[in-house]
Amino acid sequence: MPHKFRYHWTGDDGVSRSKTIVLHDDGGIAFAPTKAQRRMPTGDPAQREAKLAAHRAKLASYAAAEASLFSQGPVSDAVFAARTEPDGCGSCERRRESPRDPIGFCGECGCGTAIRAALTIKGRMPAATCPLDPPRWGAAEGEGAGALDRLKQLGGVAANLIDLVSRGPKRRAKEQHG
Repeated sequence: MPHKFRYHWTGDDGVSRSKTIVLHDDGGIAFAPTKAQRRMPTGDPAQREAKLAAHRAKLASYAAAEASLFSQGPVSDAVFAARTEPDGCGSCERRRESPRDPIGFCGECGCGTAIRAALTIKGRMPAATCPLDPPRWGAAEGEGAGALDRLKQLGGVAANLIDLVSRGPKRRAKEQHG
């Protein structure tokens, strides 16, 4: 009969982590699957491919939104206000308030609470759209991007990546799912 042990440690970032180690009678050692691995569909290849395709589509949408901000610059203040005030995200039941952003985060899109997912940033991206059906707001033209705007955006993307890595997968999942 296999024996299970729980190994706990604290990472360099100060986040507590744990892993289940399984020792088999024949001397074999295995790691128990993580929650994310258990949630991943294993039996039906079509189901797995559909889930991966959905993740790819979200990634492509995010990349297009960031690229539009880089190439076109931010949308006008009037467009931003329409996107984020009462007729837009401001009164949406899916909006999540947060101390990290004055407007909050979208609870529908699946971006979580990464820095670049904040509605004060996403609302400025020309190609960003509301994920609801029907959407509360759609794509718009940017006002033009200068060299300084582009550098700020690259710095923001870099900060987002640092934030995602430093918070770790368990904390990100907890923030996304409440």
